[in-house]
Amino acid sequence: MTITNAKKRRVLRRKVLFIHGFDPRDAQRYKDRYAAESDKQAPFVDYRLTVSDLAEDGSEDRTWCTRWQKDGWPVTVTHFEALEWGDLVRDVMRGGIVATLTSALRSLWILLRTGTLSALLRLDSFKAIAFLIPYLVVIAQVLFAGLLAWLGHRLGSEVLAPWGAWLVAAGLFCAAFWLMGRTRGFFMTSYSLHLYGFCVGQYGAYSAATEARIDRFKDEIIGALGQDYDEVVVIGHSFGANLALSAVSDVLTSEEMPQHGPQLSLVTLGAFLINMTLLPKAWRQRRDMQMLAGQERVAWFDLSAQADRYIFALFDPVKASGVAPDPQLWPKIVPVRYRHNLRPRTYRALRRSFFDTHLQYIQAFDRPRDYDYFALTAGQSYVRDYFAKHTSAPRGQGRAMGRYHSTAP
Repeated sequence: MTITNAKKRRVLRRKVLFIHGFDPRDAQRYKDRYAAESDKQAPFVDYRLTVSDLAEDGSEDRTWCTRWQKDGWPVTVTHFEALEWGDLVRDVMRGGIVATLTSALRSLWILLRTGTLSALLRLDSFKAIAFLIPYLVVIAQVLFAGLLAWLGHRLGSEVLAPWGAWLVAAGLFCAAFWLMGRTRGFFMTSYSLHLYGFCVGQYGAYSAATEARIDRFKDEIIGALGQDYDEVVVIGHSFGANLALSAVSDVLTSEEMPQHGPQLSLVTLGAFLINMTLLPKAWRQRRDMQMLAGQERVAWFDLSAQADRYIFALFDPVKASGVAPDPQLWPKIVPVRYRHNLRPRTYRALRRSFFDTHLQYIQAFDRPRDYDYFALTAGQSYVRDYFAKHTSAPRGQGRAMGRYHSTAP
């Protein structure tokens, strides 16, 4: 889609397909979050954004519509759809503490045995240690519960029969885990370990169920490209970025993709790419990245924040995975500077939460300067134009990390 007239560069109708991260809750919460966060940011911006149900009867709980208005500019209408895969996450997260510990041990063993952990440490030792924190927390919890059990057995053996002392030890061990399991900290640790297990458990390969869901996402994107929009934007957050990248890659290789139609762009926010693409069986994701990095039809912008401790921010995932084509056109690495776009007090509060820093990309900023999620997704600028003034700023020397760079078995 070639556009030369500046007036035509304003988007009047847009479709946004949003793929959330590893979240067991329904996609409807992202519709509610978008409305709440846009209202929260409203006092700090010079445009008006209204959010409403896309279906008049409110029957579609994963879709919504926005109207973006700014004095002197035409109205931009954006149709949003949050693509659902929370059911796959719920299947993974079924089970109790035993399932969590088993998943943690298996994923940690895979990271160690494949050399992926050492590659991540060489890439950014600070972020790699932050990545390991959930494992360290679980180890500390097991040791603490074990210490209580040992003390209980030792004290109980002085006044009880041997079987009674062992019963006390087992009770204390279980009680310690039960109490820790009721805290928000344990929930977030458990969530992180399930995420790692989901990503690492098959050595970087997608499960059959995940592949089927990506195929469904591909069909949704192709359907949007066949409609009367100026622009279609696919946004993936966290592990949803991996799914978005693979779905867009499948669209480009599909015979069903319209040859003429809306401009298609991919935006990955806080992507979990490097965490997976260094694994031995991540052939599919490395192939998808390589293909997207070398084509011209779809613009790919990879946004990340140094304050986000879940990911390896601002590294080029294509180069780090050893699959950079020649020439490499994408992704454009764009920093999201939380400190620059939040007031000092808000930023300090945000930094206290490991998880909230990972969600901030899709939330309100109280001092939006060079990043505004709502202007990006609902405003009058094409995504390519929105990031035109940003210079790609990847960290590191662009070296390939890890042992595994192949794009096929």
